[in-house]
Amino acid sequence: MIVGVHPLAGFDKLLHYKVPDSMRASAAVGSLVRVPVGHAMRLGVIGAVGPPSDFPLDRLKSLVQVVYPFPALTADLLELARWMSVYYAAPLDSVIEAMIPAAVRRGARVKEGRFLSVARKMPREELAALSRKAPAQARLYAFLEGQIRPQPKGLLLSRTGSSAASVGALVARGILREDVTRIEREGYVDDRAHGELVAAQPHALNAEQAAAVEALAGPVAAAKFGVTLLHGITGSGKTEVYLRAIQAALESGGGVILLVPEVALTPQTVARLRSRLEAIAPGHRCVVWHSHLGEGERLDGWLALASGDVRVAVGARSAVFAPVRNLRLVVVDEEHEPAYKQDESPRYHGRDVAVMRARLCAAQCLLGSATPSLESYSNALAGRYGLVRLTQRVDDRSLPPFTIVDMRIEVARKFTQDCHELGIKIHGTFILGLPGETKDTIEETIRFATDINPHTIQVSLAALARCHAADDVGAVGDHFPGVEGRLAAGETLQDHGWATRRRCSAASAAASRNARTAASR
Repeated sequence: MIVGVHPLAGFDKLLHYKVPDSMRASAAVGSLVRVPVGHAMRLGVIGAVGPPSDFPLDRLKSLVQVVYPFPALTADLLELARWMSVYYAAPLDSVIEAMIPAAVRRGARVKEGRFLSVARKMPREELAALSRKAPAQARLYAFLEGQIRPQPKGLLLSRTGSSAASVGALVARGILREDVTRIEREGYVDDRAHGELVAAQPHALNAEQAAAVEALAGPVAAAKFGVTLLHGITGSGKTEVYLRAIQAALESGGGVILLVPEVALTPQTVARLRSRLEAIAPGHRCVVWHSHLGEGERLDGWLALASGDVRVAVGARSAVFAPVRNLRLVVVDEEHEPAYKQDESPRYHGRDVAVMRARLCAAQCLLGSATPSLESYSNALAGRYGLVRLTQRVDDRSLPPFTIVDMRIEVARKFTQDCHELGIKIHGTFILGLPGETKDTIEETIRFATDINPHTIQVSLAALARCHAADDVGAVGDHFPGVEGRLAAGETLQDHGWATRRRCSAASAAASRNARTAASR
């Protein structure tokens, strides 16, 4: 048996290797293998089965190891990687590395724990004899006899003060049983992991929701490719439609991927989804999948999906690569969000990759948004996507009132209102683009002038702005008749607080220079 391997070694080329007889049962397309490349060992993914056409078979090297007994990449994921490499002009090995978590690529192993329990109940006489000969073993047995479930070996030894030799002696006599159990590390699990009881109960659908669910149920069960845009206003119950579509996919024996923006992937959201899945599909768990999980959590989640133990994955954009078996439905919530764009190599758009993966799997892709992207909405109007609308909020709730406010008009209205309150009649033009400091100094000038004669002033704001821009204090009197006549002998407008920022800055600079000169003397 000869296979072609895509090595994760920084180059895009299919290398062929012989498969030893002991590995033939587990070597298949998509399997993660360890192969010799030059003088080093590299990980790779089997991409084809068959001999090369331009290389002598007797010179082929052999596989060193098949890392997992099941494929690391399903056939659709391997085809998706090839498409992404061409479409996004990305190296194939970098795309494959993005699909397989780092812990998986390193061949990390699952976490295991040793647990102790009572295998044979000791008679009273035998226990009394054990207490005389080996009191430590008797204390260990007595402690385990009162437990309702197996106890971790390490924790048991630390609490009872027993030694590993005591445990080994009791296990050898058949009194205790030692089991090695896999410890699964699950993301987003805490005291509130089961969510709320009310949120777990299915809701009654309104007419639009029922029509949307009915339109999706048939294609999902028939394993037929299609893309549907669910255009629903805020509060219209799009999430309920998602959950009903997920239920239809699970009932048909398929798997589901639910993509949400990373900012929406909160423990509360995951807890409610898990509770709802338990209510609508008992026995089904979901794996949380995103880049900020611990390596152990990502490894256990990947193994649960790749082995088929779990058929629902929920996460951010990287969850589109989750190895879900028999994929029937891909849901992209808030599909317009820019968070679905990957800005590191390999660069891709999670929404577009989700559509392509659904096509390769003959699955349904459901895009949901209250404000869909122009691309998706255009495809829906052109008939390439299906379009389902939800125009009513649940329970006939009304939308909150909203008003569009042009702040440019508000600024002009506020300035005009201040002038009228001060008794100023405006017959000029207010320029909206004036700098903020110019407007402030104009207001200072107006307020000072109105304190002198508030009823006879005629102001041209445009002309006054030109005076401030030119730093011409004397010209201000032209726009405020009688202002200068009300000043006391020797007083100027600057004495009453009027000055441009330019003049103030110049005075401050002059004072600083004078201080430095005095200090140098």
